Amino acid sequence: MNRTRLRWCHWASFGCSDRWIAVAVVVVAATVVAVWNGHILRPWAGPGFTPVLPLSLVFAAGAGMRMLGTAPRDLRAWRSVYAVLGLLFGAVFAWFVITVGPSTEGVAFLVGALEEEIVFRLALPLASGGAVAIILGRPGSNPAQWGRAPVAVALVIAGVAFVVMPGHLSQMDNALAAIPFAATALLFTYIVLRTGALLPGVLAHATLNLATVCFLSEALPRTAWSLVVIAVLATYALGAEHAGRRLGYLVSADRAATPALARA
Repeated sequence: MNRTRLRWCHWASFGCSDRWIAVAVVVVAATVVAVWNGHILRPWAGPGFTPVLPLSLVFAAGAGMRMLGTAPRDLRAWRSVYAVLGLLFGAVFAWFVITVGPSTEGVAFLVGALEEEIVFRLALPLASGGAVAIILGRPGSNPAQWGRAPVAVALVIAGVAFVVMPGHLSQMDNALAAIPFAATALLFTYIVLRTGALLPGVLAHATLNLATVCFLSEALPRTAWSLVVIAVLATYALGAEHAGRRLGYLVSADRAATPALARA
């Protein structure tokens, strides 16, 4: 039985001008400086966030926050992912509150994940890939018109930058320990650049962080933690495929090869 081969025919198109690339550079640079200098705000304990968060939110809004998983068509396309990830987050959050820390600390993980997703999955890819696109004479704020080289640069830099952040380096005993961080960063960045939806990744990221803290606090067995990680990543990845189909970004290979859709 032949199975229809699917292909992504679309990269995200954000609602901002090329001038917004400069804001992306400022957001990334300011966040990196704040993190490496230990300027972290912790009003609710937990991982905290940097003083750059308000600017990051302004940047996301200017880049098209309406499109980043919150537009009605996106909410419909991602509805099953939001439902499953919401249940997983709720279960892990409840377990965290019961066994590890207060609910306010759990909320801090959600806010921290929001900042990291904006910076590493949106601002940094736009700053790096967008800069390369502009050099090549293409629209810097529109991944749909970048071409392969800017996309590759955006993915690689986003992955490397995520790995070398202090909080992640502190969790690595050797070079091989960087692989899960790099793989996760590449997956999340790829999905955002393909679909334009940021919020599903925020929910997945926060759930992974909470589950990992429970595991490191010995409140969650390794097997249970591993199952949570697999469930979150599988839900996010498969959900992106389903959302891509519903939004018309993931189509049959034959259709993607037609002139109207050939800019994959």
